[in-house]
Amino acid sequence: MLWLSLYFPQLSLQIFSRGSASPGPLAISIPPLNRPTIYFCNQAARALGVHAGMKVSAARALFQDLVIFPRNEEAENQALARIAAWAVKFTSLVSLAPPQALLLEIAGSLKFFGGLKKLLAQIMAELQELGFTASYAVAPTPQGSLVLARALNGIVVLSSPAFMGRLNSLPIKFLNLNPVIYEVLTQSGLKRFGEICRLPRAELLRRFNSEFLDYIDKITGRMPDPPFPYTPPPHFLAKLELPPGIHTTEAILFALNRLLLELAAWLKCLSSGTTKIVIKLETSKENKSITLNLLGASRDPQHLVRLIREHVDNTKISDDVQALSLEVAEIQALAMKSEHLFEKSHDTHLNLEQLLERLSARLGTTALQGLAWIADHRPEAASSLLAFGSPAPLPKNNLLPLRPLWLLPQVEALPSIADKPCFKGELQFQTGPERIETGWWDGADIRRDYYIAQNPRGSRFWIYRDCRSGGWFLHGIFA
Repeated sequence: MLWLSLYFPQLSLQIFSRGSASPGPLAISIPPLNRPTIYFCNQAARALGVHAGMKVSAARALFQDLVIFPRNEEAENQALARIAAWAVKFTSLVSLAPPQALLLEIAGSLKFFGGLKKLLAQIMAELQELGFTASYAVAPTPQGSLVLARALNGIVVLSSPAFMGRLNSLPIKFLNLNPVIYEVLTQSGLKRFGEICRLPRAELLRRFNSEFLDYIDKITGRMPDPPFPYTPPPHFLAKLELPPGIHTTEAILFALNRLLLELAAWLKCLSSGTTKIVIKLETSKENKSITLNLLGASRDPQHLVRLIREHVDNTKISDDVQALSLEVAEIQALAMKSEHLFEKSHDTHLNLEQLLERLSARLGTTALQGLAWIADHRPEAASSLLAFGSPAPLPKNNLLPLRPLWLLPQVEALPSIADKPCFKGELQFQTGPERIETGWWDGADIRRDYYIAQNPRGSRFWIYRDCRSGGWFLHGIFA
């Protein structure tokens, strides 16, 4: 087996900074509440003299407008889980290593992605699109790759001798040790991993405990260490806290695109698409809600962001957006598609569903309407307008008589010669009569004999004779 460890040392900061393309000076604070200190800060803050361990009051004295968020470990865990859902596209075995790391078993993925170098390049590039940066290491054991990722970014060791050589020179500060055990080891003069491994095992077991010895054996591979595989949750809800200055459409879409990429990965894990998304924009004055209804299930982030752009453009936002959330309200299974043998050309044309969705997002749901079939034999009462995206009921009997697609808003009286109707010439009957006699229960009853007729030019019409008055009328035109 071959393990890739992704270590996110800036996770506490990036869950707040990734929502902006260019965040200003930003820092994360930790308790105690009476004298909070800086836990982490970005490069812009460090350039002003802010650093980890500094009191928040001192940091404010250096730069009054420094943006400081309290550390949110729950949000960090949620972000790590969503990254894990994204990582499932590269391997079937992804494991959480909280609070700041993921483990991926990649031996079976190398051939599919064109080798280790291409796989690592794609993973790191897509992580950057998500707004995260990570240190990584590749090693034969999961715990071994994890400690190497903490110490040496980008290290790849495939053979056992090279792996043990790297481990032996590794400072013990990069191990995940109990603070008490770490203090005892350093006071004993032990500084590197190899020095611990050279000690008698019986002495290690006597001085410490079996858990410590098991941890050392899991790192080296002497003890099996099967990580618990990550399973994507059945529901998607992601929230993103934003730095100041997010109020334009482009800035909002930049932040939303981060979440849409996570959503696409989650949907791909479930082999599904979404038909309804709810987006909430939180400001200091009010909250805005945008509901995106799709005609067909989709997980294409580019298509979704185009639709959301239309909605955001039509939403009045008078203040900075402080946070946004994205929730999937409905999902639908998607049929699996086979890959193309040869690279296909980029098709920029929209299908009908995507075109209707974009028009509805731009013009409003009331601008696009459909037709719903109604169980009524009267042609003028057999249909009604249908709201965009609503499912249209189908007639129970699919063997309906032939009807024209174009019905006149108001029937037109036809002249007749010798009791034969005329319309741009004398009409010849092709089918009929079809008697329609109904509507007695609502006072709009009719009694008509319908015919399909053709004039000398070859045009076909749907006409009827009123059985009460005897007059002829034009009701529809065939294409």
